[in-house]
Amino acid sequence: GRYVEAFEAFTQAEKALPGDSGVARLMPNVVDILTITSEPAGARVSVDRFVDSTGAPPSPHSLGETPVRERRLPRGAYIVHIEKDGFLPIATPAAVYGSRQQRIAGLRTAQPVTIEVHLTPADSSPPDMVFVPGGTYSLAGPKMPLNLAAQLDDYFIDRYEVSNERYRTFVAGGGYRAAE
Repeated sequence: GRYVEAFEAFTQAEKALPGDSGVARLMPNVVDILTITSEPAGARVSVDRFVDSTGAPPSPHSLGETPVRERRLPRGAYIVHIEKDGFLPIATPAAVYGSRQQRIAGLRTAQPVTIEVHLTPADSSPPDMVFVPGGTYSLAGPKMPLNLAAQLDDYFIDRYEVSNERYRTFVAGGGYRAAE
């Protein structure tokens, strides 16, 4: 959809008609609300849309420093970037942290997607690995049941795919043999 344009029209309508219930009912359809905290606080936060309405590559949009409280954005699929000097950067999809809408008394309401991260010191990362923070992740998708979640521990993952040559070297060097 054209959520950026819809968000702009919604924002204008909200200013022109403050408190209007018809305008308020539109919010869950065009607005995402993000709350982002980090330990330690003061991390820079930016978001990229997976795809914008023109199909152009996304450009980052700064949200400031943590804590970021209930920041409204055009509805969309976002990658959230959290960075602080001396700590490993985090890039994570916002969708894995919860639903953007809930039903209260039969009406859809926009709910903040809350992202809480504990930053890890930069010197704790193995070379060519990326830190993935643990936590409870909501599993989201167009055909997935609601409220599915997975609890993950912190882990590191290779920054790059393993090439066939590196895999052959691993196997030739004894990889996957039973420990003796």
